Amino acid sequence: FGVISNIQVNAYLIDAIIKSINKFDLNNNIINITNSYETTINDIVKYLKEITLKKKINFPKINNTLINKSEIYRVLASNKKTKNLLKWSPKTNLKIGLEKTFNYFLGIE
Repeated sequence: FGVISNIQVNAYLIDAIIKSINKFDLNNNIINITNSYETTINDIVKYLKEITLKKKINFPKINNTLINKSEIYRVLASNKKTKNLLKWSPKTNLKIGLEKTFNYFLGIE
């Protein structure tokens, strides 16, 4: 998928978001809720194609769009502060998280 293959994406982070909302002593700290691994849009598309193939669902055609020259197209964030402040680390890898999310929206558990 061309240029968009370098974009980092983080998914399946609901537990960290809830923990950060419920924690009142963050003292205006900015935290990264991330798995600290770079994941490309191509990875996401590949995983979603695998999931839809297993479920015999047609995957839609995706039109590749080039990134504007002024956009930042690659980011890798650290979750060290999140681990320390929230005592949180990701428990579900991206592929499994996407499948669980996909199943949830299909009503499959």
